[in-house]
Amino acid sequence: MSKYVEVISLGERYKVNVEHISLIQSTDGGRSCTLYVVGYPNALMLDTSYEDAVRLVMSQVCEA
Repeated sequence: MSKYVEVISLGERYKVNVEHISLIQSTDGGRSCTLYVVGYPNALMLDTSYEDAVRLVMSQVCEA
């Protein structure tokens, strides 16, 4: 069963399948990040810190 995280990029809500995330890139010294998702035409720029984004994704990946 696929696992999803909900993120907000530029005021728009996206439900992203964690299996399709190819990269989480730290920007602005870690205060924000860019999420690259397979099949999305553009990267998602998040106001979430890099650490919080990784924690959110890993909480779904590692959930039993």
